[in-house]
Amino acid sequence: MIKAIFLNDSRICVAIHDGSFMVLKSSEPISKRLQEQLVEVVPNLFDKYYSLGMMNMLVRSLMDLENQGVHLELDLEEGHQLQTKVLVEDDKKSFTVTAKDGEVFKIRSIPLKEEDILPFTITLAQSFDEHFCDDKGYMTYKVFVDMTFIKYHGYIQFEESDRYAERKRIGNRIREIREEKKMKAKYLAQIAGIDASNWSRIEDGSYSVGLDILQKIARALGKKIDFV
Repeated sequence: MIKAIFLNDSRICVAIHDGSFMVLKSSEPISKRLQEQLVEVVPNLFDKYYSLGMMNMLVRSLMDLENQGVHLELDLEEGHQLQTKVLVEDDKKSFTVTAKDGEVFKIRSIPLKEEDILPFTITLAQSFDEHFCDDKGYMTYKVFVDMTFIKYHGYIQFEESDRYAERKRIGNRIREIREEKKMKAKYLAQIAGIDASNWSRIEDGSYSVGLDILQKIARALGKKIDFV
């Protein structure tokens, strides 16, 4: 079910079926009376046109709202379009979060009230977008802190992501080769041109490594990239 919530008096966030979000903006502040109407009208428009891929009709329908004294348009400015997707499970305390790079995280919370679910999911998506980085340990910690102090909640728990096991396997393999060669992590990090603290996170499986970083590590270890 598509839902909408006002972020402030000129921005409305729409939660789509697939867990993604779209932000609409108004050039003028919207009155409380109109806000109450729009949280009903906008989801219906998205359900009618967006779900069928009829974006031109959706935009035209949003423009027609000017007859009601409000001008809404899709906000495509950088930083306002949420890239993280959040799906809510039926128990209303389990969430599947797909980050910008496609990594999937499972998060559990205490059961939420119906009126708190949408604000919670939007805040969660905003936090993932804001703190997204290759250091997944740092990223999830910052998200945890953000979500701990929101007014309608108090605690979330991260389960392992769908990529953690593979990162851990690669990290263990790197540590194994390094120890076989009796080389210190700090020394190898210098050779590879990688920050020493990041090297330790790579071995722990909490840092996402792409092809470029793997090539640097392989050269430092005197291996080909297929060593993992």
